[in-house]
Amino acid sequence: MKHSQPTTKRIGMIGVHWAEAFLKILELATFNKETHIILCGGFNCPNIDWQSLTLTTDFNFTQVQTQPTRENNILDLVFTLNPSLIKSTSTTPGISDYDIVVVDSDTKPYYTKQKPRKSYSFSKANWENLKNDLIKLT
Repeated sequence: MKHSQPTTKRIGMIGVHWAEAFLKILELATFNKETHIILCGGFNCPNIDWQSLTLTTDFNFTQVQTQPTRENNILDLVFTLNPSLIKSTSTTPGISDYDIVVVDSDTKPYYTKQKPRKSYSFSKANWENLKNDLIKLT
């Protein structure tokens, strides 16, 4: 039995299909100019100039994490559409050979107001009327 090779190419640790979907999500998310996005993660690509990529040039993200997270490499990054939201970034030793990125940001949570829902209290039910109504249905 012959096994075929996977057709997904890799960009660092990211598959091309995933990267294309991610770019589509960014297009939708950045359509509204009032959107504030902070994108953080381990990108694990030490030889990439992050300031010249699509993420920063086409979508106006700014990479604000400047301290190395593993040896002399900046592998864990923090991108934002609004750098003024980030007060500071720093690193602290982690439990592996990577440092942990700590971000102090100035954000306000967004709360969605829920519509009041109807709830029934069974202790206040008129069981006699309910029983009579059920009898009428049969």
